[in-house]
Amino acid sequence: MLLLYLDDGPRVIVVASYGGHSEHPEWWKNLETEPNCRIWSANRGAEEMAASELEGDEREEVWERLTSMYSPYAGYQEKTSRRIPLIALSPREST
Repeated sequence: MLLLYLDDGPRVIVVASYGGHSEHPEWWKNLETEPNCRIWSANRGAEEMAASELEGDEREEVWERLTSMYSPYAGYQEKTSRRIPLIALSPREST
């Protein structure tokens, strides 16, 4: 699955917008069940990550950054009654 992302230092932020559909995308439902994942980007390469949903003030600050980066996100939120999740993918600790 290809997603736009916001590079946020060691984290990657992705948006479960699903184009404003009424349901969450399947990839987000999967991450809610199993937050450990592996991602790949041309800039960062392959990384083992753990997903968590942003909440509160942090979510609002990141939402502003995301809508500045890609303005259609605001329209997707207007199109749906669900609150679009913002997901932080953070590097997993080595065991």
